[in-house]
Amino acid sequence: LMNDEPELAYGWFDAVLQAMPGEVAPKLAVAGTAELIGRWLSDESDPSEWSVDRITDMYHVAAQNYHDLWLTDHSIVTAAFGMARLAVARGDYDAAIEYAKSLDDVDAARIVVWGSSFSGGHALTLAARQPGLAAAVSQCPFTSGPASLLALDPISSVKVTGRAVADIASSALHRDPVLVGLAGHGHDAALMTAPDAEPGYLSLVPDGASFTNSVTARAGLAIPFYSPARHMRRIGIPTFVAICETDSVAPPGPTIRAAQGNPHITAKVYPYGHFDIYVGDAFEDVVADELAFLRDVVPVSR
Repeated sequence: LMNDEPELAYGWFDAVLQAMPGEVAPKLAVAGTAELIGRWLSDESDPSEWSVDRITDMYHVAAQNYHDLWLTDHSIVTAAFGMARLAVARGDYDAAIEYAKSLDDVDAARIVVWGSSFSGGHALTLAARQPGLAAAVSQCPFTSGPASLLALDPISSVKVTGRAVADIASSALHRDPVLVGLAGHGHDAALMTAPDAEPGYLSLVPDGASFTNSVTARAGLAIPFYSPARHMRRIGIPTFVAICETDSVAPPGPTIRAAQGNPHITAKVYPYGHFDIYVGDAFEDVVADELAFLRDVVPVSR
């Protein structure tokens, strides 16, 4: 693993597990390495059909072993966290919350969800359908698919749609995925093309980090139909929403309108852009307010 050879490590761990099938350590090692392989393959810039199949297989192996460990011994909290991570990877946030609640050392009444940008929308959706949560925090949230679609360059939108259709056809024919950029500029086939999108997004990537600025094109077809703002009126738990006034990716209007009139939502508008709040003074301002909110609604016991 230290030499970036996870497949080799997985093979050795699996051999030990086959020799000692009842032992906890090799089962946990196989689960963790399989999950790692799945994540690393998911980060490939141009995943092949083999990679996609391998990701599915590795996540299945990880899930099976984590589940077996957790059923055998609830003191193996690593297994529960592993299952929670896999649930998040497949988009099942409700299952991830349930795994967290099942841990003996976790106070099920004090679980908070936090999200930013697209996952900020997820946090708001969960706040609406998980009344047992203690609180939710959402910053620069994506709340309206149609509003974000209108914020995208029209030519880019057409390009993404065309590639999305091609991606679906490629999948049906068992061919390699068709990709689009996450952040681009001008008329690029990308999901974010505002002037500040590419420099803002890429500036967050650490120097030397392995990073793929692309996603399967079919993901673009889901964006117009995802609108967490529709659920915000049903939020009944303390929720803090940090809204960026000059947000060029997740327009603030739908979020502001959806938050109005709900006494459980504390919404604050900041004079920042979508990517500003991850660095510098803007970051410090927003985080300070989020922490103050959490200290108030979910105080830390001493």
